[in-house]
Amino acid sequence: MENHGFECAECGGSRLEEYMTGVVVYTEVVGLSSDGHIELGDQDTSYDDADFEYRCMDCTWTIPNVFTQVELSEYLREKKWRD
Repeated sequence: MENHGFECAECGGSRLEEYMTGVVVYTEVVGLSSDGHIELGDQDTSYDDADFEYRCMDCTWTIPNVFTQVELSEYLREKKWRD
C-alpha cells in the first residue's frame, strides 16, 4: 500500500484522520464480581447514524465535501494526479 499523499491545505501537515460522530457503541453487561467489578462482553458498533469527516490531525482542517471513504479515495487520487 502506498502513502496516501495527503497535504493539508491549511497548515501543510500530512497526518489525516477519519473523524466520526453519531457512532453508537454498545456492550453487554455479563457479570458483577463480589468486589463490585463490572464484567463486560464484546463491544459492537452501529454506524447507522454516523457522520464522517476527513481532517488534518495537526490543525483539524476538514476536506470539504468528502463524507465517505469512496469520496476520500477519489479526492486523494485526483489530488495526486493534479500535483
